[in-house]
Amino acid sequence: MLVQTLAPQARSITGAAAHDSDGFLAAELERRRALSYPPFSHLIRIVCSAVEPSRATAAAADLRAALSGSPLPADASVLGPAALFRLRGRERQVLLIKAPERRPAVDAVGGVVQAVAVRREHAGVNFSVDVDPQ
Repeated sequence: MLVQTLAPQARSITGAAAHDSDGFLAAELERRRALSYPPFSHLIRIVCSAVEPSRATAAAADLRAALSGSPLPADASVLGPAALFRLRGRERQVLLIKAPERRPAVDAVGGVVQAVAVRREHAGVNFSVDVDPQ
């Protein structure tokens, strides 16, 4: 097998080249624990999309503000918003929530998204919520 890469020193490449899957997996699990990524937490991804870039940006900013002052569990964190590539003629913004407990975070995010989505200024904005995205 031939692998071409721009990052030959990446842990995944050096681990594969050394046939060290156990070492790679142990290091990856420790990295995920330190950063609170799955399987040590749950992720909720929210994508706001609109034809007009300013609408997607405004919706994502409103979500961020509402989530920051929301009933999210104290140990949850909100990352973003960040721009995604334009898809099917729509501008997109994404937020990511990391939380150790799934149910309280899902309930809080669901309520906030519903409250923000019904605002008149967000007409034409699509909101997509993905719990534990793959």
